Parts: sequence; C-alpha cells; structure tokens
Amino acid sequence: MLSIVSAYQGILAYIRSARQQPQTEWVSLWLQYAIEPYWKSWAAGQFNEERTRQQMKNPIIDLEALAIEVDLLACSGVEQDIEGAYARMTARLPSPAPARTVCIYPLDPVDRLAVERMNGVVGTCVGDSILLQINPAAPG
Repeated sequence: MLSIVSAYQGILAYIRSARQQPQTEWVSLWLQYAIEPYWKSWAAGQFNEERTRQQMKNPIIDLEALAIEVDLLACSGVEQDIEGAYARMTARLPSPAPARTVCIYPLDPVDRLAVERMNGVVGTCVGDSILLQINPAAPG
C-alpha cells in the first residue's frame, strides 16, 4: 500500500503567514506550517529522521516562486503519476514493506544545482519513506 503526503496546504499557510511577519520569524513559521503537521505521517521514527529534519528546517524564502511551485504541483496530477510508477515498480520488484509513504515538497527555487542538474526533481529515501522535492517550473 502506498500513501502520499503532499504538504501543499501547510506551505500555503506558511506563505500567507510569512508575508505578514518579519523574515526573522520565518524559520518558526516554516516548521509550524510546512513541517510539523506532516512529519509524523512520513518521517517520524525513520532511521535518518534527524538528518532529514536538519536538512529541511530552513524555510524557502522566495515566497513568490514558492507560491507558483505549490500551485503548479497542486494541479499537476503528480500524485497519480507517483501511484502509477509505484504500482509498475512493485509489480516487477515486490516490496518487502507492507506500506510505503511518499512525501511531496516543493524544491527551493534558489537551489540552482538541483534545479539545473537534477531538472528540478530530487528524491531521497527517509527510512522506508520517500521524500520528493519538485520544482515544476524548472527547465527540462
């Protein structure tokens, strides 16, 4: 069984709140809205949880580009693409885990290496879960 966690609503709440607060508050807003509400669903208890939390603790600060990414992701149908790809993979290579979770976050638009070299998609294993960070506005 595959479950998909998309943090779009929390990230939109972060953007709304960050626009009204000084940038010094954005780390706590990012954690409050974009990370904490979803963490237990996909990363809590995984063997590399702390490393992943450390990597994701800094907020995305280009709010305009972030809003565009979230809008594009929300209407892209990427969740159905992931479900289809997972079904094809597990049909050929059955998973020993009874359940997996894929979590989708936008990719920081200022991460030029990921945007340019990875075509805007970065995937990471977080224990038995998968973290996909996607910039749908990236070229390629």
